[in-house]
Amino acid sequence: MTLIDYFSILDSEDFPPTKAYVHSLGFKEVYQSSVAEARSHLEESLRRIGKIDRRELVRSLPHHPIDTSYFICILWGIPDSSKKVIDCSGYTNYTGWPGNPDQYSFVLQRVNTCGDGVIVLGMEEEHRRKTRGLKEFLKEGIDLRELNRRIQPRS
Repeated sequence: MTLIDYFSILDSEDFPPTKAYVHSLGFKEVYQSSVAEARSHLEESLRRIGKIDRRELVRSLPHHPIDTSYFICILWGIPDSSKKVIDCSGYTNYTGWPGNPDQYSFVLQRVNTCGDGVIVLGMEEEHRRKTRGLKEFLKEGIDLRELNRRIQPRS
């Protein structure tokens, strides 16, 4: 499995800045091989959770998504059922940059998380610590070739 694309959404009024990686699992079957379709699904999903009443959301998440500094999301799908899945991690409450942010995760579909996505989050954290601030960090994605090299299982 590989990551096939990266995009960021930095200017939404409905949800925090978001870095997104599209995984190859289910990409053809679920998103019709369209990054635009994956992006549209992500935007729609983040808008929807941003409108959930805070009291309802607090039961399952430590922070309301609107109060989050940024998200990192991995988009993938389940080919057999055509389910679109988004693994989302939110970051907030920095104590100086780079500092240690609060981090929480949720999956938009009731399935296991994407193991490759966990590796991406670690690499994003390495990258974040090398930047001078949130704006610089959000503008840059990690090189997909390097990501794919790191997520490949050893034979």
